[in-house]
Amino acid sequence: MLELVETTGNPGRDTLIGPMKSLAKGLRALDCLRERNGVRTTDVATLLDIDKGLASRMLQTLVVSGYARQDERRRFFPGPKLLESLGLPGTRPGIRERSRPVLKTLVELTGESAHLGVLADDRVLYLEREVPNVPLMVDRPTGTLAPVHNTALGKVFLAFLGDKAQALPIPPSLRPTAAELAEIIERGYAIDDERLYEGVRCAAAPILDEAGVVIGAISLSGPTVRIDRDRMHELGRIIRECVATF
Repeated sequence: MLELVETTGNPGRDTLIGPMKSLAKGLRALDCLRERNGVRTTDVATLLDIDKGLASRMLQTLVVSGYARQDERRRFFPGPKLLESLGLPGTRPGIRERSRPVLKTLVELTGESAHLGVLADDRVLYLEREVPNVPLMVDRPTGTLAPVHNTALGKVFLAFLGDKAQALPIPPSLRPTAAELAEIIERGYAIDDERLYEGVRCAAAPILDEAGVVIGAISLSGPTVRIDRDRMHELGRIIRECVATF
């Protein structure tokens, strides 16, 4: 099994915390959402005395769990589950819950690993996965992070966020070219041809909300011994078709 795991965060600033302390901070984040008319990542980081990266991951987890929602200006508000707890029923399950049958279908169709990712500042946060029962596979555990500029999942966000992607703190030399981003939009999926890890190829397609805004992305990854360049694009087309009915 090929396992790709990334350790992130600064242990010196509250990134490694016990379960009870983590729960307490999560509940305080919910209070922020309930009591304020829209909060930003920096607001939560300041109020909870945590770094911005941890605050971003916490808020994104609340989003995909249905307890928060994010608008086009990257402000966070109470989501369906939090509103329901306040007596205002929500309407749809979170993206993580909705992704599970799609991920399972993709693994059954292709025999490769499927992952759900969302944008967390300038990185991709892996939120859900489904892996095949094969000796050699790619596995990104939930909760891990990857660069946005050289992963298929990340390039989906850079392409479909449009002008908003320019605000992400990525050095110009690392950004995909305008031509590459235009090609991703035209074909509806992005690829990673061994850019992040040697011996691994990946394809990813966006999850769009009712307004056509990208809210997540789903990928298929596998070793190059099974995925040549033609099959990499085939996987991209398969994901594109599956997420079209998300």
